[in-house]
Amino acid sequence: MSELYFMSDTGGSIKMIIEYALEELGVNIEVSTDGITYETYYSGTEYTISDPTQKIYFRNTLNTLNRHNNKAYFVMTGSIQAYGDITAMVNNKVFTEEDMHDSEMNGCFWRLFQDCTSLTRAPDISMEYVPDSGLNATFTGCTNLVNPPNMNAKYFGQLACSGTFKDCTSLIKTPALDIRTVTMGISLLDCADSDAKRSCDKIYDKIFL
Repeated sequence: MSELYFMSDTGGSIKMIIEYALEELGVNIEVSTDGITYETYYSGTEYTISDPTQKIYFRNTLNTLNRHNNKAYFVMTGSIQAYGDITAMVNNKVFTEEDMHDSEMNGCFWRLFQDCTSLTRAPDISMEYVPDSGLNATFTGCTNLVNPPNMNAKYFGQLACSGTFKDCTSLIKTPALDIRTVTMGISLLDCADSDAKRSCDKIYDKIFL
């Protein structure tokens, strides 16, 4: 089972903001200071990390997180490093092809670390299949993030990684991805034509030009 925990080399703090609608949908965030005993996390509760050996663990007991324009997200101060895997926030769910266009998975990690300028190390992302908008804006604005997370993603839904690393101005390399499939959100309705060749030409021009 993957864990997600946070440490600080020079001191800092961390909390989550959980929009009320997510609790109504069954999202249940838990927190631990030892990785063994977890308790219910209440939105806005702040944990101070003053010892470089101290760890704060977060997890979610539901198989999905952010959805339907409602989100839970981290807020940090100081210098924070994330370890483990982001999938701990979806109950260690193993994403499959069927999840790529499932509305329950849509945007599952949307804005999870957005504007966390204190984040200097990102957690791993163990998702071979990334659902629609799954990593949309996940790390947007993390201006002190130097290295991208370890990722094994190969198949991507629509807007799966839209803005994932937008404004991450300190990144010194790009994520290493073995991309097999990308779903393109393109409408071909205006390519219809009574002439088959003209229709094919319109489709080609829309995709490649």
